[in-house]
Amino acid sequence: MKKAFAYISIAMMVSLLVVGCGHRSGNNPLGVIGGGEDGYGSLGSVGGGSFNGGGGQHDASLVGTWRWEGTDNNYELLTFTSNGTFVANYYVGGELFLTVNGSYSTSGNTLTFFIEGESGEATYSIVGNTLTITEDGDTTVYTRVS
Repeated sequence: MKKAFAYISIAMMVSLLVVGCGHRSGNNPLGVIGGGEDGYGSLGSVGGGSFNGGGGQHDASLVGTWRWEGTDNNYELLTFTSNGTFVANYYVGGELFLTVNGSYSTSGNTLTFFIEGESGEATYSIVGNTLTITEDGDTTVYTRVS
C-alpha cells in the first residue's frame, strides 16, 4: 500500500525541502470549478453524488482540479476525472517538476489510489471548495481550482 504513494510522497518531500516548510495549507484565491485530465473543463464538470465506472465507485464531487499551495511558487495540481483517473502535477518555483498519473476509487470517505500496479488508501473530505486528504497521519488541504 505504501508503495503506491511513494511517488507522491517523494515529490511532496522534495517540494517541502525546497519550500523549507513542513506545514501544508489550502490558501488559494482562485476557486474556479471544473476541470479534467485533458485540461481545464467547464463549470458543469462538478456535481454531487457518486457514480460507478472505471472498475470502482467514484465520488462525483471529487471530480475537478485541486491545488495545494506552498511558498516560493511551489504547488501541486491534483486533477480527478469522472472516468476514475487522476493526474498530480508538482511545481517547484513555478516550473513543472513531476507528473504522476494513476486511477482512483472511493468508498465512503476512503480514497484508494492505483499507481503503476500498486494501491494505497487515504481518507478524504470535501467541504465547499476545500478537499482534505489524510494518509498515515499526514494531512494535505487543497482548494478547488477548476
